[in-house]
Amino acid sequence: MKLKFSYKFRLEQRKDKKNGELITSNVPIIFDFSFDGKRLKFYTGYRIDVDKWDDVSQKVYKNNVNRSKIDSADINDRLDEITTIAKDIYKEAKALKFNPTLHYMRDELRKRLFDP
Repeated sequence: MKLKFSYKFRLEQRKDKKNGELITSNVPIIFDFSFDGKRLKFYTGYRIDVDKWDDVSQKVYKNNVNRSKIDSADINDRLDEITTIAKDIYKEAKALKFNPTLHYMRDELRKRLFDP
């Protein structure tokens, strides 16, 4: 069984309502997980300034903090955890011959990331 999925982290692109320019400070980090022709867009719970984000590695540059004073190492560790959990959810579903839906993937991610 060949599993096909891809993922990427990106910063949300939103324009300022007053001047129409892209917002570059305190921007949400979004996780896109594509599978079976579907794409899940999941807010990671973290924000960062655009100049502290590396588009190539899809991580926060080292030795930076966000407005909430969360260190780049902590944010990047959490992004790695989100990736691992999303892949595990997808692989487990496929192993059980279940085709996961967007709703299923989102609920499972929330449950595993945020429930104690």
